[in-house]
Amino acid sequence: MTKRTYKKNMILIKDTSNALIDEALIILKDDGEYAECDIIAEADRIIGQSAEMRRLRRKKSDFALTEFILGIAVSAAVSVLLLAIF
Repeated sequence: MTKRTYKKNMILIKDTSNALIDEALIILKDDGEYAECDIIAEADRIIGQSAEMRRLRRKKSDFALTEFILGIAVSAAVSVLLLAIF
């Protein structure tokens, strides 16, 4: 039986003061020491990037719904015209 041991430097951030994120777990690379201010800045960047992607995804889905409703309306209009002609 092989026993594997992994050592990772992890930071658990609680009470992030963010409306979307309650807790965050950050796993650091093993290649050196990091200043606390650098870790905080990187965590803020990642959270901000995630929030921006969520905002863009929401805009895209709103537009998709508009396209869907427009497609239904055009299909109904074409069906009515075809029924009137034939």
